[in-house]
Amino acid sequence: MGKGRKERGKRAREEKFKGQLALGVSRTKLKAGLELFGENEADEIIASAGEPGDDYAALLQATQANIGVLFAALTAHGLQRNERTLDLAGKTTTMALQLVHFAFAAGVRMGQSERD
Repeated sequence: MGKGRKERGKRAREEKFKGQLALGVSRTKLKAGLELFGENEADEIIASAGEPGDDYAALLQATQANIGVLFAALTAHGLQRNERTLDLAGKTTTMALQLVHFAFAAGVRMGQSERD
């Protein structure tokens, strides 16, 4: 095996490791965000402030659109559109919407604590 081939193989393994490390860090951060509120806690906080307004609906729609654009770009660049990737898109959208919901609840809670 030539020196150039060995070097490319070594770089490829290093890049794969960096990618796996970054994915692990991202998963840890995502898990921490998704564990901020109990099962119904965010719903209760938002409900305590009354009906969410148009801004909440706009944030949810923008998040869904953002995920849609992301997956459209990925499929345009070679991501196979199949059952597995559609499942991944659905799960990604659900998590993103949950995080928006939690962020909204955190804002409501912060606003309520400032008034008290």
